[in-house]
Amino acid sequence: MELSTAANIDEELSRLGIPQTPKSDGSKAGTAHQNGATTGQIPPQPWSWRFNGADFRITETCPEDSPGEFQHVSEQIKNTRSFDGCSSDAGGSSCSFISIVPVRDMGHSAHIEWESYSSGGSNKRNELRTSQSEPLASQPHVTLDAYVDVQSVSDAIFAASQTSASENRSYLPLDALRQLVTPSVVRRLLGHAFVHSEPGLLDDWVFEISGKETTLTPGRQPRRRKLFAILILMEQVQLIRDFIENDLDDRILPLQIKREAFQEPVIQLQTETGIILDCLAHWHTRHLSSFVQWQETICTPFFKMPGREVHYYELNSKTILPFETYKLVRVGGYGSVRKVSIHPAHHNCGTAPNERGKDSRDFAIKQLHSESPEEYEREVELFERLGAQSQKHGPDHLIQLQLTYKHGQSYYLVFPWADGNLCEFWERHIANPSSHFEVIWLLEQLLGLVHALRKIHHLRTMPDSDIVPPVSDSPQILFDDKHWGRHGDIKPENILWFQEYKESHRNFLVISDFGLTRFNSADSRSRVAHDSVMGFSGSYRPPDLDLKGNISQRYDIWSLGCVFLEFVSWFLVGNFRTRKEFSDARIVEDRIHTGSILGEDQFFNLNSCQDTTCSTAGVKASVLSVRCNPTLRDP
Repeated sequence: MELSTAANIDEELSRLGIPQTPKSDGSKAGTAHQNGATTGQIPPQPWSWRFNGADFRITETCPEDSPGEFQHVSEQIKNTRSFDGCSSDAGGSSCSFISIVPVRDMGHSAHIEWESYSSGGSNKRNELRTSQSEPLASQPHVTLDAYVDVQSVSDAIFAASQTSASENRSYLPLDALRQLVTPSVVRRLLGHAFVHSEPGLLDDWVFEISGKETTLTPGRQPRRRKLFAILILMEQVQLIRDFIENDLDDRILPLQIKREAFQEPVIQLQTETGIILDCLAHWHTRHLSSFVQWQETICTPFFKMPGREVHYYELNSKTILPFETYKLVRVGGYGSVRKVSIHPAHHNCGTAPNERGKDSRDFAIKQLHSESPEEYEREVELFERLGAQSQKHGPDHLIQLQLTYKHGQSYYLVFPWADGNLCEFWERHIANPSSHFEVIWLLEQLLGLVHALRKIHHLRTMPDSDIVPPVSDSPQILFDDKHWGRHGDIKPENILWFQEYKESHRNFLVISDFGLTRFNSADSRSRVAHDSVMGFSGSYRPPDLDLKGNISQRYDIWSLGCVFLEFVSWFLVGNFRTRKEFSDARIVEDRIHTGSILGEDQFFNLNSCQDTTCSTAGVKASVLSVRCNPTLRDP
């Protein structure tokens, strides 16, 4: 066959006649026995690789009486490196900013909405996916005495504060703020500060500060809870009058001191226009400084994970991030990646049954090495083009950007934390080829990855209805300068594995690590020069790169085909014979073919000649000789 010249993915799916496989809930997978000792498993035999595409068919077998899950590889037979999860990554190309939504109030408005739904039992709660944070009632050291004054509440705030894993500074979690600054506490403190005020006025102020827990009307929402907590720590509760009478609420936070020449410092909004709050000009300088100092403990962001939008937070360097863990796991060319646990009260990614489960607070946060806004825009371009995941047909098999933020001068991208990559999944599990449910699972994952790659290839031509994109001579395509995508580094390490994914999907695979992704115009998507392809090498590269020919989207299709061959091989004969013996066979053949001591395990041989224009490539015999599991052949 001619290499890398097969039809595109859509044509291949149509030609092969692959139907949409029925959905499985993932809870009914067959149980395989260790070392392949299972009904229908091929017996041990000398290693031989042989594959005849024309004869390859999959026939259904009867489901087991007691379907279970993939069997885990025991520690005695497992010969792998230590496993500690896997993170997702993103890469660069040029950007048109269209879908990242900036957040101006550190997530205050989103938190009010989230809190209202979670406490009020609204039918719209699923839109925000509320998290179930631990109640403060289980922490006796933060309870208030029967007699409430500024000092006792201030002590309770200190007791409930936690230390940020990334900042090594203390912050008050939002759930603790809610349980400490209650309407009853606010009413008592206002009574102490405004002894001669009318009770009706103070009752109105209570609603203006902490809201009323039995109502969800906008006028009763807790608008000044953070401001009041800051004033408690300052021991200046009476200053809340300035905020209420001038209709200023928590959305103005954080504030900063503005110093003008020959003038007293004043507090101003931290906005691009630098709005000065003249209503606070009468404050003493010590109050201004104290307010700015204490607000750092109270003003921590609330992160809203994507529904139909991805949010961008711009946080100053003094903002304390609500991270419970902060572990560096990888440093790469584009940035460093950390496994981070965000306090459950500071994000809306929940632990409801339809969510990811116990690890829903864990995320992979990538810090970009570059502080350039242009580099950040290149990083998020692919996710902007892909848009929000469609909820109509279930989740996409593409890693989803959760949010982005700028902290000080550095840019960060937040992704869900995966349980591993495809290689690690193969190492940790043994498949049962005779299981109906595991065969269906395999086909679902293969088809899902194909659809994911197709979405990258066509990007903005993919509408919500998931229709086939227009043909290449459409003016809609020709007038777009950068319309077509190419991943550039498809390999098992860049396919992430989620043991539990949203909507109860189990052992779910997604394409990630878009560090080499590039975009091309419609008329050049099949003729990118080989020397413009940077950074790619390895087992799954196509021969086009060695032949110094033009690079197209078929570059990815070759790589995905190699991964699929190994995937099916793992499913039929196990990880060792696939990742060790099959790889060794390709290396030995490469040594013989090239006469070199060092061999490579790529899937093709290069037939070189003095004139590089006449060089050719062919699929390795060790690849062509891969033999199907005989139990899945037609009799």
